[in-house]
Amino acid sequence: MLKQSKRIKGKDLIVSVLKDGAFRKHKTLALREQKNEFGHNRYAIVLSKKLEKSAVKRNQKRRQIYNAIYELEKEGDVLESRSFDIVILAREACLKIDFLELKSALKAIINE
Repeated sequence: MLKQSKRIKGKDLIVSVLKDGAFRKHKTLALREQKNEFGHNRYAIVLSKKLEKSAVKRNQKRRQIYNAIYELEKEGDVLESRSFDIVILAREACLKIDFLELKSALKAIINE
């Protein structure tokens, strides 16, 4: 799993990134990012209750996304020197894809 130091903590920070951050989208994910001063990327994942009513399934997908980010950083496929706060917004198609497709979508949208 992704270290706690690489996660965005607090609703206020997530809201500020969602409000002021640059926007990119993919068919399965959307992303907002904003520069930070920490020297490394920090992540948050937002899965709306509109996408999946079950908290168990939402949390399972959230853990899967965090694990994909962890593996991408471990493999060196994410540019660590960028130093951004990144909020990943899951879209409806995200719930239907497997882990490898999710990982390639994350790699494409983060490094875009």
